[in-house]
Amino acid sequence: MKRKSIYRILAILVTATILFSACTKDTADVTLDPKVTTTQSLGITSSTATVVGFVVAEGDGFNEKGVCYNTATAPTVANTKVAYTGQTKTATFNVTLTGLTFATKYYARAYATGPNGTIYGEESTFTTLPVVPTLTTAAITAITSFTATGGGNATKDGGDSITARGFSFG
Repeated sequence: MKRKSIYRILAILVTATILFSACTKDTADVTLDPKVTTTQSLGITSSTATVVGFVVAEGDGFNEKGVCYNTATAPTVANTKVAYTGQTKTATFNVTLTGLTFATKYYARAYATGPNGTIYGEESTFTTLPVVPTLTTAAITAITSFTATGGGNATKDGGDSITARGFSFG
């Protein structure tokens, strides 16, 4: 009886050893091709806009990420760019573009630069808001019973041409 028990234990140990040695862990790292995407433009004013980028895969890593923009299609880092300066461990990054011209269409793309060059996300467009027209009114002079002299000037056109000028009173 003891001999059968010893053989059973040996058989279980041999089977377990074979099963565990057959299961090996693959330690090779999987590195995806680098990819970045442009997700949205938000907070658009007459002179600023925030563009959101997202790192889908880092590949061998990035030295810099940010947003490049231009008034023509397909902007690159050779045009105007703003590098992201926030926390580097996050996949999503927001970049605020400043000094933009009012009532102007812009093209923007997220970018990332790494050891193998620069990659770009999809192109996104936005139009900055117009500026409210600014008017000045001159003092009313030469007031009589039936007439008066006055005037004014449009100092900012708000991004559109001025088609009529006049003076109203009531």
